[in-house]
Amino acid sequence: MPMEMMLLTSTMFIIDPWAMPFLSKKLTGNTKIIVPDDVAVILDITVGTGIVKVFDESPQINAGNIHYFSDNVNEARKRMKITIRVQTGNVEIVRG
Repeated sequence: MPMEMMLLTSTMFIIDPWAMPFLSKKLTGNTKIIVPDDVAVILDITVGTGIVKVFDESPQINAGNIHYFSDNVNEARKRMKITIRVQTGNVEIVRG
C-alpha cells in the first residue's frame, strides 16, 4: 500500500528507491521531489492549476495529467512509481 500524505504547504521530498510506491495528495502548494540519479521512475502527476517540470523536459502549464517513464525503466535494477495529485501548485521532479 502506498504512503499517503495530505499536505497544505510547500513540500520537498527525497525519494528512497527501496521504499514502497510514493503517493502525495494535497490541495495547494508547491512540491519538489528529488530522485537519486540511479533510480528509474514511473510518474503519474495530476495538477489542476500550476506548472509541472519533470527533469530536463519542457515545463507544462495547467497540464492536467502527465505520465512519464524513464528510458531504462524496464531494465533498471532500482525503480519507483511516484504519484502526485495537486489541486493548485507547481510540481518539480529533479535528479540529485
